Amino acid sequence: MQESDVLFEDGLDDEFGSPLTSVPVGGVHETALAFGVHGLTLQEQSRFGYMAVLNLGADSKLRQSMYHVSLLPEVISAAERMRLRDFYVSNALFASERSRCSWNVKSMQLCWVDLDCYAEGIVPTDEFVETLLARAHFAGIPHPSHIVSSGRGLYLKWLLDKPVPDIRKEDWKLVQKMLTQLFVDLGADVKAIDAARVLRVVNTVNGKVSGTKGGDDHGLVRVVWVGNRRHSFDTLFDTVSLFDEQTTNAILKAGAKVGHRVGAGAFVPNFTLPPGSYGDVGCLTAFTNARQDRMRRWGKGDNKGRFDLPLSLARALDLRDLAIRRCRTGGSRGIPEGSRDLFLFWLVTLFAQGGVINSGNVYTEVSDLIRAFDGVGVEGPRGFLHPRQSGSLNALINRIKASEAGHRVRFAGGEWDPRYTPSNEYLINVFGITSDEMPGMRTIIDQGEKRSRADRKVEGRAERRRVRQSWNQQALRLRQQYEAAIASGDSSIPQKKVVAEIAKELSLTNDRVRKFFKRHDNGIMIAEARACGAAPAKVYRKGPDGLSPSELETRERLKAKAKQDRYLQDLRKSGYTGNGTAADVRAWLDAKAMHFKQEGERVAATALKQAQHSKVDQLREMNVKLERIMRKARGKLGEIRLQDQLSHEASGVGRNMSRSPAKLHAGSFPPPAIACSR
Repeated sequence: MQESDVLFEDGLDDEFGSPLTSVPVGGVHETALAFGVHGLTLQEQSRFGYMAVLNLGADSKLRQSMYHVSLLPEVISAAERMRLRDFYVSNALFASERSRCSWNVKSMQLCWVDLDCYAEGIVPTDEFVETLLARAHFAGIPHPSHIVSSGRGLYLKWLLDKPVPDIRKEDWKLVQKMLTQLFVDLGADVKAIDAARVLRVVNTVNGKVSGTKGGDDHGLVRVVWVGNRRHSFDTLFDTVSLFDEQTTNAILKAGAKVGHRVGAGAFVPNFTLPPGSYGDVGCLTAFTNARQDRMRRWGKGDNKGRFDLPLSLARALDLRDLAIRRCRTGGSRGIPEGSRDLFLFWLVTLFAQGGVINSGNVYTEVSDLIRAFDGVGVEGPRGFLHPRQSGSLNALINRIKASEAGHRVRFAGGEWDPRYTPSNEYLINVFGITSDEMPGMRTIIDQGEKRSRADRKVEGRAERRRVRQSWNQQALRLRQQYEAAIASGDSSIPQKKVVAEIAKELSLTNDRVRKFFKRHDNGIMIAEARACGAAPAKVYRKGPDGLSPSELETRERLKAKAKQDRYLQDLRKSGYTGNGTAADVRAWLDAKAMHFKQEGERVAATALKQAQHSKVDQLREMNVKLERIMRKARGKLGEIRLQDQLSHEASGVGRNMSRSPAKLHAGSFPPPAIACSR
């Protein structure tokens, strides 16, 4: 569909003169249309679910509430009458009032595109709206049901003729991505496509544009174009499925709100800020360097001097490096508008999980972090307020406090830390991390990068995987051929012998081929069950109180087996080669103990014998020294003086030595001669 980074050349750089025309549609009416409850009775509305509402409180902090959709007229009409600032409502309905998270989504009522055209320097006008409609027509996409001005940008909404159930969430996500792709070069927010997203309510005020609470149409959210048509989700899905692979890859590479360019992995500097209001992304490095001690306190070290950071801090460093790399690539000194809230939220979240930030020092640490962001302290829509003023981190801080107080969130039968714990897949999608950026990451990588790193560590691993994939395909092809032959009446190979024949033809063991077929068939079965909504719920770790007695027994049995397997693995490293039964292991340990005892006795006997030999050598050396003394004495003294001296030496040696060989030697001296005087 496209040959360059620009989807369409439609003259958007031209000046459009006429302002947007308002369509008299109220907030209650528009919201009811979006939820598909317009004209329904309360009894009919009772089966729809809950909606989420966010509003700016008196303390300038966003607060969330959950209401049943039957209360929509009261809630929305109150916001309209008061011309509330920054009032949002969800686009999906939720199964319960517990949470606005995606796991609680019951159904999706519409598809939309959040068009931040102001980020591209485009002022929305009637002519610009006509251009958007022409672009949709050119791409084969039906016109939106209506278009809403959000105060600075536009919402393009496709209302659906019936809700999309949560079991088709992946299909709905594809439609969202491809609709956003169609307008991504005009400022479509690639981050604002999730099912739990909230959008501004018609006839409320965008506080980023208007500084008044009411009475001023500047910044008023209003409907500017109406198509009066609902659409079939299947038709939308079939239409976007025709987009070529290049278009699909472009939306995935575009990632979060990073410059709003197709496939661009770099930031776009904001040249509209006044001098001195740009950040320094290098402050992120200074921030982490100054907190090395706190980071090491939560890390793990070994006796070889190596040190590993916990996962949360490793992810925080990954985001730090990602921001630095993108700023340098895009020529920006600081993190620009469009990415500031996203980076700040997840940096604070991950540093809080790693113990660097807590509820007591969060604003102090944030003050150091935001030095890396552009527009800090600047008034107006381009500026960036401190979270203490804007309240953008209030929900996160409340979760940090709850975690510090020991509170836990119950989910899927288990208890979890209330702080946000994103997956790698989520971070990759929300930040738009590309495969070219992943080699510089520590932990935020996808399965492809993980596999590449493992291949580089182990020689021949990639080749073995290629061989395995090759015989997997051959095995499936052969099984299909054998089953077709059996179905046609060929009885030469019975059904029971199919696996054996395939294993023989591929020179593999029967067990290996059988296990592969079992894994493959189970995967196909689960995929088909999920497609029709009959698959079991996703398995999460459960606490003991969330398990039945049989499940507890099974868990304990598996734990004991895993412990035994680890124990046997350690024994085999020490030379054990038995069958692993308790009796065999005990016999091997007894034999090992007996061998150790015998080896100890042998070593002790050898040491005793060496000591005895050493004692004999010492005596022999002493005798040699005594003989040397005697020879020296005979050569220098006379016979009489020699005998006197020897008798004295012999008596001295006898006193100093208690060993018999020395005594025998002293007793062998000749008796002294009697001296004669004249």
